[in-house]
Amino acid sequence: MRKKGYILIISILLFQFAHAQVSGYMGKKWLLIYDFHTFPCFTYPNQNGKTGYQYLNLKHTFSLEYALARHLAVGTGVSLFKTDYNFTDISYFYSNDNSVYYNYTPSNIGSMNVTAYDFYLKIFLHKNLAPLGSYIKLQADYYNTNWSMDVSKGGGKPPLTPFPSTGSSKSTGVSVSFGRQYIYWDHLVLNSSFQIGFVFKGSSTKAQYTTPAEFMNVVTTSRLFYHDLFNLNIGIGYLIF
Repeated sequence: MRKKGYILIISILLFQFAHAQVSGYMGKKWLLIYDFHTFPCFTYPNQNGKTGYQYLNLKHTFSLEYALARHLAVGTGVSLFKTDYNFTDISYFYSNDNSVYYNYTPSNIGSMNVTAYDFYLKIFLHKNLAPLGSYIKLQADYYNTNWSMDVSKGGGKPPLTPFPSTGSSKSTGVSVSFGRQYIYWDHLVLNSSFQIGFVFKGSSTKAQYTTPAEFMNVVTTSRLFYHDLFNLNIGIGYLIF
């Protein structure tokens, strides 16, 4: 009888201990993960200058994630991608003598090399405990874009003097993802999700601008808007400790 009582007490203590675990999988809370994002480029050219549903936008993301609570994980990452852009419905007004202005709309295609820094929260739904199961991911992004003109791709007008042929621009955005993570062999993590993004000041380009910096910031931000508007992604990760 006493032995059964000890077993009952130990079982209750073990249950309480297991229930008190606030996060992680088998004691592991840190996750390294790589995600591959893709979606058809309906509006703007991809990194090969191609436009259409049969051509894809591509993005690579490397993240470090921590299971902070039973249903919450936080993470930070860096995203890398290249793409092209064009100058649809944008005009640049310039002046040679500060009195007469000319309307210049380039017809060539340019190239962008983008690095985005991400911070996110993953909220695991229902009875799913971080980092396993279905989730909603809320993310903030900071984009650093290096751009260049490429007359050879568009066969159009070269940049005007003193219009630069290369430069950089900064942008910010937010996104929300709906996904699910699976764990195999206690370490391997597979991730899949659908992401909807919004890059600030990138949804409209039908305007006229009088400085090269302002002009190119609008061009590149607009391209970022449509590149990150919708994305499907698959990922693979490893629970490290």
